[in-house]
Amino acid sequence: YDIYRKEILNDKIKYFFPDINKEILIKSPQASMTVEEVINMKEKKVDSTGIKLWPAEEVLGFFISKNIEDYNSKKVIELGAGYSGLASLILALYCIEKKIHVDITITDELEICTERILENVFLNEEITKYFKIFKDGSAIKVPAENEGLGTIHIQTLIWSKDFRTDNKYDYIIASDCLFFKNFHIDLAHMI
Repeated sequence: YDIYRKEILNDKIKYFFPDINKEILIKSPQASMTVEEVINMKEKKVDSTGIKLWPAEEVLGFFISKNIEDYNSKKVIELGAGYSGLASLILALYCIEKKIHVDITITDELEICTERILENVFLNEEITKYFKIFKDGSAIKVPAENEGLGTIHIQTLIWSKDFRTDNKYDYIIASDCLFFKNFHIDLAHMI
Protein backbone atom coordinates (compact mmCIF):
# COMPACT_ATOMS: atom_id res chain seq x y z
CA TYR A 1 0.00 0.00 0.00
CA ASP A 2 1.46 3.31 -1.08
CA ILE A 3 0.88 5.86 1.72
CA TYR A 4 2.86 8.72 0.19
CA ARG A 5 5.99 9.26 -1.80
CA LYS A 6 8.67 11.61 -0.57
CA GLU A 7 11.11 13.24 -2.94
CA ILE A 8 14.02 15.42 -1.87
CA LEU A 9 14.48 18.29 -4.31
CA ASN A 10 17.22 20.94 -4.21
CA ASP A 11 15.76 23.07 -1.43
CA LYS A 12 12.34 21.47 -0.92
CA ILE A 13 10.73 18.21 0.05
CA LYS A 14 7.80 17.03 -2.05
CA TYR A 15 5.21 14.66 -0.62
CA PHE A 16 2.92 13.02 -3.16
CA PHE A 17 -0.29 11.39 -1.95
CA PRO A 18 -1.42 8.87 -4.58
CA ASP A 19 -4.85 8.24 -3.03
CA ILE A 20 -5.89 11.84 -3.82
CA ASN A 21 -3.32 12.57 -6.56
CA LYS A 22 -2.07 15.71 -4.81
CA GLU A 23 1.23 16.93 -3.42
CA ILE A 24 2.59 19.14 -0.68
CA LEU A 25 5.84 21.07 -0.85
CA ILE A 26 7.80 22.18 2.18
CA LYS A 27 11.20 23.76 2.42
CA SER A 28 13.95 21.37 3.35
CA PRO A 29 15.35 21.97 6.85
CA GLN A 30 18.65 23.09 5.33
CA ALA A 31 16.90 25.65 3.10
CA SER A 32 14.65 26.95 5.84
CA MET A 33 17.30 28.13 8.33
CA THR A 34 20.56 29.94 7.87
CA VAL A 35 23.66 28.78 9.71
CA GLU A 36 23.62 32.07 11.62
CA GLU A 37 20.03 31.46 12.80
CA VAL A 38 20.93 27.99 14.07
CA ILE A 39 24.04 29.27 15.84
CA ASN A 40 21.99 32.08 17.41
CA MET A 41 19.48 29.55 18.77
CA LYS A 42 22.28 27.41 20.21
CA GLU A 43 23.92 30.44 21.87
CA LYS A 44 20.59 31.46 23.43
CA LYS A 45 20.00 27.85 24.52
CA VAL A 46 16.64 27.82 22.76
CA ASP A 47 14.95 24.50 22.03
CA SER A 48 15.87 23.94 18.41
CA THR A 49 14.10 20.62 17.81
CA GLY A 50 11.61 22.49 15.60
CA ILE A 51 14.18 23.07 12.88
CA LYS A 52 14.15 19.39 11.93
CA LEU A 53 11.41 17.37 10.25
CA TRP A 54 10.75 14.40 12.53
CA PRO A 55 9.24 11.11 11.24
CA ALA A 56 6.40 11.31 13.79
CA GLU A 57 5.08 14.39 11.91
CA GLU A 58 4.75 12.23 8.80
CA VAL A 59 3.00 9.47 10.80
CA LEU A 60 0.58 12.00 12.32
CA GLY A 61 -0.18 13.28 8.82
CA PHE A 62 -0.92 9.73 7.67
CA PHE A 63 -3.25 9.16 10.62
CA ILE A 64 -5.10 12.40 9.84
CA SER A 65 -5.46 11.48 6.17
CA LYS A 66 -7.06 8.16 7.06
CA ASN A 67 -9.50 9.76 9.53
CA ILE A 68 -10.28 12.94 7.61
CA GLU A 69 -14.08 12.78 8.12
CA ASP A 70 -13.52 13.22 11.87
CA TYR A 71 -12.33 16.79 11.21
CA ASN A 72 -15.46 17.99 9.39
CA SER A 73 -16.51 21.40 10.78
CA LYS A 74 -13.97 21.12 13.62
CA LYS A 75 -11.36 23.42 15.13
CA VAL A 76 -7.89 21.89 15.30
CA ILE A 77 -4.73 23.21 16.94
CA GLU A 78 -1.28 21.77 16.28
CA LEU A 79 1.16 22.33 19.12
CA GLY A 80 4.89 22.41 18.45
CA ALA A 81 4.57 22.17 14.67
CA GLY A 82 8.21 23.03 14.11
CA TYR A 83 9.32 24.69 10.90
CA SER A 84 7.19 22.55 8.58
CA GLY A 85 3.62 22.34 9.92
CA LEU A 86 3.41 19.19 7.78
CA ALA A 87 0.58 17.46 9.67
CA SER A 88 -1.61 20.57 9.43
CA LEU A 89 -0.79 20.98 5.74
CA ILE A 90 -1.83 17.36 5.15
CA LEU A 91 -5.05 18.05 7.06
CA ALA A 92 -5.77 21.08 4.84
CA LEU A 93 -4.97 19.18 1.64
CA TYR A 94 -7.28 16.27 2.47
CA CYS A 95 -10.04 18.69 3.55
CA ILE A 96 -9.79 20.31 0.10
CA GLU A 97 -10.11 16.91 -1.57
CA LYS A 98 -13.16 15.93 0.52
CA LYS A 99 -14.66 19.47 0.59
CA ILE A 100 -14.55 19.45 4.38
CA HIS A 101 -14.63 22.69 6.37
CA VAL A 102 -11.98 22.95 9.09
CA ASP A 103 -10.31 25.72 11.09
CA ILE A 104 -6.65 24.99 11.77
CA THR A 105 -4.28 26.76 14.16
CA ILE A 106 -0.61 25.87 13.64
CA THR A 107 1.73 26.87 16.47
CA ASP A 108 5.34 26.78 17.52
CA GLU A 109 7.26 28.61 20.22
CA LEU A 110 9.86 29.96 17.81
CA GLU A 111 8.99 32.95 15.65
CA ILE A 112 11.45 31.69 13.04
CA CYS A 113 9.48 28.43 12.82
CA THR A 114 6.13 30.17 12.41
CA GLU A 115 7.66 32.31 9.64
CA ARG A 116 8.81 29.12 7.90
CA ILE A 117 5.36 27.54 8.35
CA LEU A 118 3.86 30.56 6.59
CA GLU A 119 6.37 30.13 3.75
CA ASN A 120 5.44 26.44 3.52
CA VAL A 121 1.74 27.29 3.36
CA PHE A 122 2.43 29.66 0.45
CA LEU A 123 4.46 27.00 -1.37
CA ASN A 124 1.13 25.15 -1.71
CA GLU A 125 -1.08 27.25 -3.96
CA GLU A 126 -4.07 24.94 -3.64
CA ILE A 127 -4.15 25.45 0.12
CA THR A 128 -3.99 29.24 -0.21
CA LYS A 129 -6.77 29.06 -2.80
CA TYR A 130 -9.23 27.42 -0.38
CA PHE A 131 -8.26 28.70 3.08
CA LYS A 132 -8.14 32.13 4.70
CA ILE A 133 -4.61 32.53 6.04
CA PHE A 134 -3.77 34.46 9.24
CA LYS A 135 -0.41 35.08 10.93
CA ASP A 136 -0.46 36.15 14.59
CA GLY A 137 -4.04 37.39 14.23
CA SER A 138 -3.60 39.41 11.02
CA ALA A 139 -5.17 38.32 7.74
CA ILE A 140 -2.52 37.48 5.16
CA LYS A 141 -4.67 36.01 2.36
CA VAL A 142 -8.37 35.56 1.82
CA PRO A 143 -9.64 33.36 -1.03
CA ALA A 144 -10.88 35.68 -3.79
CA GLU A 145 -13.54 33.46 -5.28
CA ASN A 146 -15.39 32.06 -2.30
CA GLU A 147 -15.61 31.80 1.44
CA GLY A 148 -13.18 28.91 1.30
CA LEU A 149 -13.08 25.75 3.34
CA GLY A 150 -11.97 27.35 6.58
CA THR A 151 -9.04 29.15 8.11
CA ILE A 152 -5.40 28.54 8.83
CA HIS A 153 -4.02 30.56 11.75
CA ILE A 154 -0.26 30.49 12.27
CA GLN A 155 0.91 31.79 15.61
CA THR A 156 3.80 31.80 18.01
CA LEU A 157 2.82 30.02 21.19
CA ILE A 158 5.12 29.55 24.20
CA TRP A 159 3.77 26.83 26.46
CA SER A 160 5.29 28.25 29.63
CA LYS A 161 3.40 31.53 29.24
CA ASP A 162 -0.22 31.93 30.18
CA PHE A 163 -2.24 31.15 27.09
CA ARG A 164 -5.74 32.53 27.34
CA THR A 165 -8.18 32.22 24.52
CA ASP A 166 -11.88 32.14 23.94
CA ASN A 167 -11.21 29.55 21.27
CA LYS A 168 -12.19 26.02 22.08
CA TYR A 169 -10.60 23.29 20.02
CA ASP A 170 -12.15 19.99 19.06
CA TYR A 171 -8.76 18.39 18.38
CA ILE A 172 -5.26 19.04 19.70
CA ILE A 173 -2.60 17.41 17.55
CA ALA A 174 1.11 17.17 18.24
CA SER A 175 4.05 14.98 17.35
CA ASP A 176 7.45 14.59 18.98
CA CYS A 177 6.66 17.22 21.61
CA LEU A 178 7.96 15.20 24.55
CA PHE A 179 11.62 15.19 23.56
CA PHE A 180 12.75 17.28 26.54
CA LYS A 181 11.41 16.42 30.00
CA ASN A 182 11.52 20.03 31.13
CA PHE A 183 8.68 20.85 28.67
CA HIS A 184 6.28 18.12 29.88
CA ILE A 185 4.62 20.21 32.61
CA ASP A 186 4.26 23.21 30.29
CA LEU A 187 2.67 21.02 27.62
CA ALA A 188 0.25 19.50 30.14
CA HIS A 189 -0.65 22.99 31.36
CA MET A 190 -1.24 24.12 27.79
CA ILE A 191 -3.60 21.25 27.06
